[in-house]
Amino acid sequence: MSKKEAYGIALNDALVKLDGLDLDDVAFNSSTKLVDGVIELDFLGSPVQIKERGRQIIFPSTGQEAKVSEKIILLHYLITADGSPLERSEVAFESIPGASFYAPTYKARTTDQLVRVFKNDLGKFVQVLTSLKARVEGNFESGKSNQVKIKILALPCVPITFVYWKGDPEVGPSLQILYDTSITQYLPLEDMVVLTELLTHKVIGLSRA
Repeated sequence: MSKKEAYGIALNDALVKLDGLDLDDVAFNSSTKLVDGVIELDFLGSPVQIKERGRQIIFPSTGQEAKVSEKIILLHYLITADGSPLERSEVAFESIPGASFYAPTYKARTTDQLVRVFKNDLGKFVQVLTSLKARVEGNFESGKSNQVKIKILALPCVPITFVYWKGDPEVGPSLQILYDTSITQYLPLEDMVVLTELLTHKVIGLSRA
């Protein structure tokens, strides 16, 4: 089966599942806004509208339709979200039960790429992420701090925290990505990989703009 065919099956399956749900319940459980049948939320720092029960998903600021991978993530979020409160404790991806299978792919497509692009430039990393509505946690001074912790709401109930350490002559830079421990109540593991990969691509793209 081709990747395109797999995406098509996943998308259709998600649409069928959403058809069977009450949109008021969906909006409540996912902390999204429901206006005249349209679900509104922020996705990776950008507003998005989900219309016709997911059959039309657009970014209103540009009028562009979401890519199929983005549609699947958004629909899976809506149908998986159960309204669980954020637990306010964080966990690395590889420590989530069942995640070890995806760990090598995850690392190669996220942390490795970000460190390769940003290297020791914490200021640039912060600048790009804050443009996506991310929030720096704690004190950070560009050019002086050796570490930064910054959190973005990738989806309304899916915060992603980046802890980036600046390298020195002996040890290179490193990055850890953390999730709220409630994450599996909002997304399946495979979607966590894809979501973080989409965020990685967006951050790298903005860094080169």
